[in-house]
Amino acid sequence: MLLLTAAAAAAAAAMTSSGGNNSAFQPGQIWLDSSGNAIRAHSAGLLPPVKAGEAFVWYGADNYTSGDGTNVWINAYRSVDLLNWDYMGHVYTHPGPMKCPDAGTPPAVGVACGEADRPKAIRHPTTGDVVLIVKSSPGVSFATAPTEAGPFKFSKTIYPNGNWAGDINVFVDPKVPTDAYLMYSLRPGGPDNAFKGSDAAVRGGNVGSGGAANGAATDDRYIMIAKLTPDWLDVEPEPVGHIAEQREAPAAWYTPGVGYFIWTSHVTGWSANPAAVYFAESMATQNWTSLGNPTDDSTSFQSQSTYILPVNGSYIYVADRFEPYVGQKTAPRYVWLPITNISATGLTVDWHDQWNL
Repeated sequence: MLLLTAAAAAAAAAMTSSGGNNSAFQPGQIWLDSSGNAIRAHSAGLLPPVKAGEAFVWYGADNYTSGDGTNVWINAYRSVDLLNWDYMGHVYTHPGPMKCPDAGTPPAVGVACGEADRPKAIRHPTTGDVVLIVKSSPGVSFATAPTEAGPFKFSKTIYPNGNWAGDINVFVDPKVPTDAYLMYSLRPGGPDNAFKGSDAAVRGGNVGSGGAANGAATDDRYIMIAKLTPDWLDVEPEPVGHIAEQREAPAAWYTPGVGYFIWTSHVTGWSANPAAVYFAESMATQNWTSLGNPTDDSTSFQSQSTYILPVNGSYIYVADRFEPYVGQKTAPRYVWLPITNISATGLTVDWHDQWNL
């Protein structure tokens, strides 16, 4: 299993910021915070500590029950051992309206729309600000705060590269820490300028003459990869890569000496399905190689990917178990499992009822 460094292990043992009693990961079970309440942080985004022994922060959506007005809250939790989490409160409340424009033109600058889902937080290397990026389907919203505790201030909602977006994720390249990327699943029925630009490699060769919205159905859920602008508050005009498969729920990571990986799921709504992982030697490429389903389970252990967490040279698959819990506000479930045997040709995620760092 995963191992902590001596310094991190000592910090975890001290439990300086988390007073909980969780002693092991128990995937699929109710996860209680240090106050004894169920953790409400769907579609996790993890912000690692700056220094060893400091706290991780887990950001997640408070609620997924569409249309009741509560799925605009992003919660945060803090932990030094990844097991016992202190609740930090609603660190971001997404402003309305809850419905984004249906036309190809996104909301005006400074105007929000959509909900708050799949939050991902990254720390800007120059300003030190924490940038929170959330799915506001069919848009993507940006917010900032001077510290990980927030509160985060809304900046803008965009249609990335002129496209409608579904599931998102954000990745900072550890080889070039100033480079960050937004990954998003194309949402069907978007503007006619989807796959903005005429580059055949970006367009995948399957788009009809009217653009992605009028092309083959398989274009609708491509995973698009866009580089963030230097301030990390928008995307560059043209995407830098894509995965030409019907996929969503992307989550990227880099393994030194091996390369780049993007974990995805198939597109079946709340219903779990087999995972699909891809490998490349660069984030900015069209040449992603499929490595198949590392869980070797038709439902990926009844989970959907939300994040891949690096911990001291090892990696944790972080996922949600949606059905039937998505409609039960008191009983969310999460699936965290270790990733092993990582290579350019494959990797493994095995089921464990219980496991430890």
